[in-house]
Amino acid sequence: SRALGLPMTKVRVIPLWIGGGFGGKLKTHLEPICALLAMKADQPVKIALSREEEFISVPARAPYIIRMKTGVKRNGLLVAREVHILADAGGYSDHVIGTAVVAMASVQGSYNIPNCVASARAVYTNNPNWGCMRGYGDTEMNFSVEAHTDVIAQQLGMDPAELRYMNLWRDGDRLISTQKIFGVEIKKTMDKALKLSGYRDKKGRMGTHRGIGIANITMSAGMLSSSAVIKINEDSTVSIVTGIVDIGTGTHTVLCQIVAETLGLPIERIQVAGQDSDSSPFDFGTIASRTVFDAGSAVRLAAVDIREKLVQIAADALKRRVDELEYRQGRVFVRDAPHVALDISALVGISLYEQEGPVIGYGRWMNAKPFQEPVGEGYSGGPAGTFCFGTHVAEVEVDPETGKVRVVNYTAVHDAGRVLNPLGLEGQIEGGVAQGVGYGLLEEMVLENGRIQNPNLADYKIPTTMDIPPIVTASVGEPDARGPFGAKGAGEHPTIAPAPAIVNAILDATGVALRRLPVTPERLYLALQERKS
Repeated sequence: SRALGLPMTKVRVIPLWIGGGFGGKLKTHLEPICALLAMKADQPVKIALSREEEFISVPARAPYIIRMKTGVKRNGLLVAREVHILADAGGYSDHVIGTAVVAMASVQGSYNIPNCVASARAVYTNNPNWGCMRGYGDTEMNFSVEAHTDVIAQQLGMDPAELRYMNLWRDGDRLISTQKIFGVEIKKTMDKALKLSGYRDKKGRMGTHRGIGIANITMSAGMLSSSAVIKINEDSTVSIVTGIVDIGTGTHTVLCQIVAETLGLPIERIQVAGQDSDSSPFDFGTIASRTVFDAGSAVRLAAVDIREKLVQIAADALKRRVDELEYRQGRVFVRDAPHVALDISALVGISLYEQEGPVIGYGRWMNAKPFQEPVGEGYSGGPAGTFCFGTHVAEVEVDPETGKVRVVNYTAVHDAGRVLNPLGLEGQIEGGVAQGVGYGLLEEMVLENGRIQNPNLADYKIPTTMDIPPIVTASVGEPDARGPFGAKGAGEHPTIAPAPAIVNAILDATGVALRRLPVTPERLYLALQERKS
């Protein structure tokens, strides 16, 4: 509406089922152009991009240079860190300012480092319009932190896992943003990952050209506001009206599960209504691993509102006080006389034709709050809603003659609070690992004079099933008191650990510490040759 100079009431968006957001669809780049052409032509207009056009016109992850210096005692205790970030903003900055802010807030990684300073500069260049990609600044910083941690361990002659153990977060430790961290489950994820991967049995015993590496994850979930409306239809089925779009993550399934649990109804009787910007309530968006925690909370509150209204309808119909009644499994009954009851179908009929009309519930959720203490100058982020943790272990085999790296085994353990959909979580972890393998070993946009030289899937390499190792997944952790039924988030988290875990495994296999991604065969081969000389 702002691009076209129209009020929001004159712009209608009807979303389609679509898969794969990953940051590239976070902003409206092509939509205003398409709408403007339609207005000028007074005809429907469709913009369809070729693969090459998609590469050069849709923002991708921005290039980063991160300089990190850490103060550490001889026994391995981390005491100070200084970080400077230089981000290529391209010609328009887009989301690069935001990703740099998130990166600054993540400089401690999963470790309590009491004295930290961080700065970031986003620089305009003649390169493409960079934006963001899955992980939004955490991915870049977590690679730096975790690869740097193994270099520290190498310098001290310590096992990388033991160095991590002695510096892990504890509840009440303070982030660089001044917020105190809570619900810390990183030790549990480490314990589980090391056990499942056999890290302690394999470390130092894997033979020539094979290595094992570890990387931890600390990342937030939850931000800003969500709202939801739930209505019970005439046949007592339930429709969820939400602005959250499912981009292939299973969000709508989980929202239906939350309503089913709250109302005690079979999930088959619940669905997300057709979405339309004219009728769907406001939501900040399907981004930033926030949908289950934020939108799920709004949906749960709307379902609670529905439940309370059904009890009130029953109280009026049965001439009883509300505190005499109980709702369970889609029916309201008198607590002292359970045979006196009304099921949801009867309650909907009574409301529609005898009482207040349609049964509609409302829920809203706001996760943004100001920091309790002032943050450093220039920091524009807000406090995290909650924190999620994880540990990944990668095993690699390196061919020193070619620099080729093969990931042979992978273990990923995550804390997502109470897991509402185990199969969905497993899929998120496996997908995140696959994407992280691409980030670590394959994917790179080649630039020359501001132009992308490989805008196609022949020259821009992404992982295939042949590149993905067997993946063992697991979850740990306690329910989060603020999340819906104790759930947290897991959207971006699995993709930020594979690159450093793989690089640390390469260090274990070869003794070479790599600092640039992706680790192409050529780069690794040259690094191995340099080490020989």
